[in-house]
Amino acid sequence: SDKPSDRPTRQPSSWEHLDVLTASGAAMMWSGAAALVASGFTGWASLSVVGVLGLGTIFVTATWTAVVAGGDGPWQRATITRAILPELAVEGDPLREEVRLTGVTIPAGMRLFATGRAMRHGVLSRYAIGNEGSRADLTLECELGHARRGEHHAPPLALWLGDVLGLTRTPSVHRGEARFTVLPRPATVDGVRELLG
Repeated sequence: SDKPSDRPTRQPSSWEHLDVLTASGAAMMWSGAAALVASGFTGWASLSVVGVLGLGTIFVTATWTAVVAGGDGPWQRATITRAILPELAVEGDPLREEVRLTGVTIPAGMRLFATGRAMRHGVLSRYAIGNEGSRADLTLECELGHARRGEHHAPPLALWLGDVLGLTRTPSVHRGEARFTVLPRPATVDGVRELLG
């Protein structure tokens, strides 16, 4: 059975809210700053234009991300439920993950990303949802491969918002735990009548 969780397991720190640049965004910022410094030494005006464009793009995207997706605003009305189907499986059966998002706000110019692993050493499920505006109800599905026996606790998914250029992102929130059970596959015993008399 699945156990939906709508609350984040850990609140992002203040530093995580300020640190919105991705690796690509940081590289673009440093490249823009280097171009401005190099233009001052060489006197090439084209380098200064490249630097201003790079830094300007970073400033605009970081400001937009902080304004429309910063804080807990996009997740306040969000309900994320997750189920591993079938809920009671037999070892070797194919498993499927189903994630239902209700009330998640995807601001303009942003995309929603989610990732998680249902079983230890299992398939890593990844989702990316475009920014066609807010979606009231959305269901995502992923094939997880063959079931391994045991009682499993799937940790929460990590969800975050990122701009369409890939330069900034919000801190991850963790929601959508699930529990499921996989029974051993029954073995066939030859000669049962002779054994049991």
